[in-house]
Amino acid sequence: MAIGFWKAIRNSFRERKENAAKAMSDPVRDEKFDIADKKKQISEFTSSLALLCAETKKIEQDIAEASGQKTKFDKYAKSAAAKVKAGDTAKDWTALLNQAAGQVSRFGGIVETKREQLDRQKTTEAALRKQLDSARNQIAMREQNLASNAARLKSASITKQLHSAAAGLMDDSGGPDPLDEQVRQAEAESAAVTDLASTPDSELEAAFADTEATSSALADEYLSQ
Repeated sequence: MAIGFWKAIRNSFRERKENAAKAMSDPVRDEKFDIADKKKQISEFTSSLALLCAETKKIEQDIAEASGQKTKFDKYAKSAAAKVKAGDTAKDWTALLNQAAGQVSRFGGIVETKREQLDRQKTTEAALRKQLDSARNQIAMREQNLASNAARLKSASITKQLHSAAAGLMDDSGGPDPLDEQVRQAEAESAAVTDLASTPDSELEAAFADTEATSSALADEYLSQ
């Protein structure tokens, strides 16, 4: 009983130690958490990229508006130049021509500046989109690998448990069976008690019983003495 008790205690501590080790090191769990963290980063990155794309759209709108203003004032300037060339004095066409030309120059500068900004923006946006696509592909591959490896790991774990269980079915202790030893001890004690309970009279009677069982020739020999 004592051996079984201490064995149970050792097995209990061993199980707790193994469970604690498994809890500290779980590659499947760690990979799931890491993928979740990467997905969160990708989501934040996507939101930031969306803001950049919105800014790109705004620059394109600014270019379109500035181009429209430049076209309008260019038309005004050409009209005023024609009036000046025709000698029309109804208005100060020269002054109007200068004003229109100034607006054409101003909006032309805005268009040029915005286009340069747009080129840089689109270059940055394209590089970031490429990085985002790459990150998404990597996450997709990691999720596929996780599902495959998790299944393989589970199968290997089950196989290992089955092998351990099969090995446990066989008695490979190499020592005497405690139950068999206990039975032998009980039988020995019972025999000892029986021997102690025997009396000299009963032993003598048993001896005469044996003598009566001998041949008549031995009895005659005894009486002749």
